[in-house]
Amino acid sequence: TRYLVGGDACKECPTFGAAMGKLVGLALGVCVACGLAAWAYSVQRQSWREKPCVGPSLRLADRAAVYYVGIGATAKIKILIGFLQMAFVLVSTYSARLPDMLARRA
Repeated sequence: TRYLVGGDACKECPTFGAAMGKLVGLALGVCVACGLAAWAYSVQRQSWREKPCVGPSLRLADRAAVYYVGIGATAKIKILIGFLQMAFVLVSTYSARLPDMLARRA
């Protein structure tokens, strides 16, 4: 089997085992990273914020998370990603062109 790359070339699909291996590896990596972050956050929560080398970064991350949630950035980012996905395949799928102003940015 083959799949379309860039709208004009076909590429051989990876085997089922290779695709599943990549997905399982990615999922395990994300789980391990989240688990390590949760463990580190719960073990020494207060003392890490007081350390001069790590504390400012953690306080900045806390402020950034509050700001991110406060402005509703998740929905805005989802809309932006959806638009970009549509804009990148517009030419190859529908033979349509974006206006020049938008095409330069996409």
